[in-house]
Amino acid sequence: MRIVWTARYNKSLEYIFTCARDIYSRTTLKKLNSSIKSIEAILIENPLLGAVEPLLIGREQEYRHIVIKPLFKVIYRIEDDIIYMIDIWDSRRNPKNLTEGLA
Repeated sequence: MRIVWTARYNKSLEYIFTCARDIYSRTTLKKLNSSIKSIEAILIENPLLGAVEPLLIGREQEYRHIVIKPLFKVIYRIEDDIIYMIDIWDSRRNPKNLTEGLA
């Protein structure tokens, strides 16, 4: 298995760290970054670890998620031997926004 980061994922990651810089300490940001990297490494070995994302059931693709802390979800999908990192979702946002632009 290998991981491919989508443009949406990278944009969300950048946005979270830009906004979080004004809210959280450097230590908290380092922990968040470490959690994200750990999840990516774990998914390579256990791609089905995440639960099916309930907001995205019924789509062409099956989307899964893993929760980071209580506020964020890493949204991903699996196709052949590739794990596509789709989004890092701030769970305080409007759920309708998660479904926009996904097949």
